[in-house]
Amino acid sequence: MAGALRIPEVSRRDRFIKRAVADRTVYAGLGADGLVSVPSPKYGDRMVSLFWSSRAEAERWTPVLEAGAEVVPIELGVLAGEIADGLVERNMLAGVDWSVDPVEVEVEPRDIVGRLRLEAVEAFLAALRATRTVWVLEDPDGPAVMPSLADAAQVLLPVWTARAAAEAHIAGDWSETVALEIPLDSFVSLTLPWLVEQGWRLAPSPWQGGHGPDIGPQELAPRLASLVAAA
Repeated sequence: MAGALRIPEVSRRDRFIKRAVADRTVYAGLGADGLVSVPSPKYGDRMVSLFWSSRAEAERWTPVLEAGAEVVPIELGVLAGEIADGLVERNMLAGVDWSVDPVEVEVEPRDIVGRLRLEAVEAFLAALRATRTVWVLEDPDGPAVMPSLADAAQVLLPVWTARAAAEAHIAGDWSETVALEIPLDSFVSLTLPWLVEQGWRLAPSPWQGGHGPDIGPQELAPRLASLVAAA
């Protein structure tokens, strides 16, 4: 397991997390043998797969590390799912925003995924402070829901803070749904208690492909109630 990070490393890691969540995408180099990786300078028996929050930085450093490798965008759902799983299986670390300066951040894949999910919840709450509206998708049978990829028995209610973001998911199994607006106060007083009764959790601004943030209504309720009270 990778050790504790120093303050400059924590700063770089947290900047990577915020940028990645804001853009919902990270970038990596893809070469003949897979994602561009380097030997760990801290743990000599482990390799580090590299990811960048900026495409420009990925394009700057990828050819330096591996001739012929191409820069590819990676959606957060893919990073949190198959890529993180693959890194864990191969006992590899994730390196974020790699450059040639002495501050190199190497973290366990599951740590990066967990922090991305936490930041995604924080970003959702920050957006709610401005919009004060929750959007869901619904058809005549009720709201659109999705299974948790972590627990197939768990049902998640996807929610968004903008109509356009919700409507972007009207396709496939949700092709007959429409976007429904719920004022924040109604969401807190009516929807959250109903979710508790159903035993469902929330998927705030879900990631393409799943593996995104989810949170229980009882955990979210006091934070949303604070937003309502602050109006």
